[in-house]
Amino acid sequence: MVSTTGFDKQDPIPPYRIITNEVDLPPKTAAWVLFAHFVTTVTPLYMMWVVYEHWSYLLEHSFSPHMFYVAAAMFLCSSPFEVAQNNIDTWYLTEKCGSVYGVGFCDFLFWFFMILGMVALTVAARGDNVWLVGIACSAIVVYPFVYLLRGIPYPALALCGIPAVLAMYAIFGDPLIFFLVIGPSAVLMYFITAIVRTGAQFLHGFATLSAGVGFLAASWGMLSGITGRPHSWATFIIVCMVLLVVGVVLRPTILRLAPTPHRIAAEDQNTIC
Repeated sequence: MVSTTGFDKQDPIPPYRIITNEVDLPPKTAAWVLFAHFVTTVTPLYMMWVVYEHWSYLLEHSFSPHMFYVAAAMFLCSSPFEVAQNNIDTWYLTEKCGSVYGVGFCDFLFWFFMILGMVALTVAARGDNVWLVGIACSAIVVYPFVYLLRGIPYPALALCGIPAVLAMYAIFGDPLIFFLVIGPSAVLMYFITAIVRTGAQFLHGFATLSAGVGFLAASWGMLSGITGRPHSWATFIIVCMVLLVVGVVLRPTILRLAPTPHRIAAEDQNTIC
């Protein structure tokens, strides 16, 4: 009999099979989703580059430039926990998964580091503003309660995310910075709700990239503000309206997508005993 659950002295499973059995997605879908996670994981490096290249400007205009590095480091630290939670969920997202509406230890740590990153951004930009810093820091206290008791991170994320973008906008003056919270909230949930309703797992890649693109846009806003070429509010509103219209138009088509087949279940059916 072919073993499919672990090592067997007579018929051991090769290590690569043990690893691939942790990803319950078809190969092409798995490659796309994993690639999206890799790209999103490294996006905070762009902020680090902006800070490094324009250190003198930040010394003059921000409260604590070093905290921008801390913020980027916190965002970098959050990604491995999100990947770990996905791995626990075998990368096949359902409503009850810790990666979606459920709870999980790695998911808890993922959002915790995201919140720490937002708080660090607030301190970096306007650490002298007691109100902004106080509201942002309150998220650190609120988060364990809302997550452990209610299983939702978003109230705490709003508590620290809104002060963070307001503080950064006060320094850089570019509305693209607001995509820092739009990406990981509205756009992310657009795709997550679609995954739950359809089971189309390739949307997971777009959900992940939405957070990464939001972070890149915010970093680009920093750079534009530093170089004296901030984007206008008209540009920001037009981009948001285009995204909204595209999202509304594509929604019916997206919700008709077929569910992604479980790769592991399909292979088990083909196992010869």
